[in-house]
Amino acid sequence: MTTKKRSRKVNLFARIGGIVSLAIIGSMVYLVPLGDILRSLSLVDPIYFFLAFLATAINLALRGKRWAMLFLPKYRVSGIDASAAVNVGLAVNCVLPGKVGEFVRIALGVRMFKTSYAFTTVTLIGDRLLDALTLLLFLGFSILALPSFEINSSVNSEITELVSPEALVDVIWSMSAMSIFMLFLIIGLMIAPVRNLLLKIIKAIPIIGRVVSGRADHIFSGLDDALMAFREFGIVLSVSIQSIIVWLVLAVGTYLLSFGFEGLEINFWQALVITSVSIASAAIPSAPGAW
Repeated sequence: MTTKKRSRKVNLFARIGGIVSLAIIGSMVYLVPLGDILRSLSLVDPIYFFLAFLATAINLALRGKRWAMLFLPKYRVSGIDASAAVNVGLAVNCVLPGKVGEFVRIALGVRMFKTSYAFTTVTLIGDRLLDALTLLLFLGFSILALPSFEINSSVNSEITELVSPEALVDVIWSMSAMSIFMLFLIIGLMIAPVRNLLLKIIKAIPIIGRVVSGRADHIFSGLDDALMAFREFGIVLSVSIQSIIVWLVLAVGTYLLSFGFEGLEINFWQALVITSVSIASAAIPSAPGAW
């Protein structure tokens, strides 16, 4: 496909996406009580909305910088470029189910940074592992601070029950299992005998084993390069600290936003609880975590 044809194809998809977005926004405006929303927004201090937006922008920039560090020491990736791929992936996750945005992020990373799919996938797994471990840390504190509350009749009880302490314990167990799996996967791939064992198992598969094993050998060599960052203590320590800062900045945004609403008074600890609980709940498939 020539550059001109590719450009036309991209423009076509961009136009289709714009039309679909406008249709969705129009439907939302038609279906929701717009007058009530405008009256509510007229009572909000816009300065705190701007500050919260600024905190969110800083959060996204830090997430890109953290991901870029996982490409070291093999590749030098700028934080700005990594942030662009991260933002696109998160945007796709907001509108499509099944975490499709993660695959989009990998594809963008391969094209932008000239890396292999195996290499980029491992960096993304490491990035998501850091997110999960940090959220587990915050959730551990949050579940101790989460108060018991009565279910308001105006709120869907199924949604409200998602943030009950019992439901959060289930979320924590699910995230713990996912984190342990990703951690063992990364550690296992770092050990040469484990990779060799996997290659032997693949080669033993009837009919397609030998063909697939040749490709798998090439992929594993790329994985070994991708795991170099996880062998550097300085890099691991740096990205771990950045992970904590990433979510603290997002909690700051929630805290600042609360000042914009008259009568809404929360402290920073409570803002951290709200942020970690909502993000963890959104990690459940089909769960409306933002509620």
